[in-house]
Amino acid sequence: MVSPSDWKPIPKDKRRRYVNVRTGETISYRQYLNKKRGMTPEAYAALEAAKRQTREPTREFKMGRYNSLVRHFRARNPGEHVRGPKAQKFRTAVKMLYVHRNNNNPYGPKARALEILGLREPAWRDQFNVGDSPTGDYHG
Repeated sequence: MVSPSDWKPIPKDKRRRYVNVRTGETISYRQYLNKKRGMTPEAYAALEAAKRQTREPTREFKMGRYNSLVRHFRARNPGEHVRGPKAQKFRTAVKMLYVHRNNNNPYGPKARALEILGLREPAWRDQFNVGDSPTGDYHG
């Protein structure tokens, strides 16, 4: 590994070369990356690709959260569309949920969206803010 303070890019150099401030040695950008990372750019790209593959379950978790919203909406609103041009009610509720995610007012748009999606009991409006419900979520 190389200390980044030792190497500085040569200003206005089309080949993006680096110069060592102490010794005056000039190296190419590829050599600089090899010294900085301790591996060739190809090996670094392979390592990053492996990291992306290990992060894939996170994406599944996010889709699981969306699928959970779909499941609750369908249970509460049978016959309503969830995808496509006729899914206006669902799309509006999900949009309100994410746009107003910091609004915990019991009468606010986030509370209304949770009621439409089937995750909040309408009777809780007078008693609880969003997030302070007695069971945490409602499976109506």
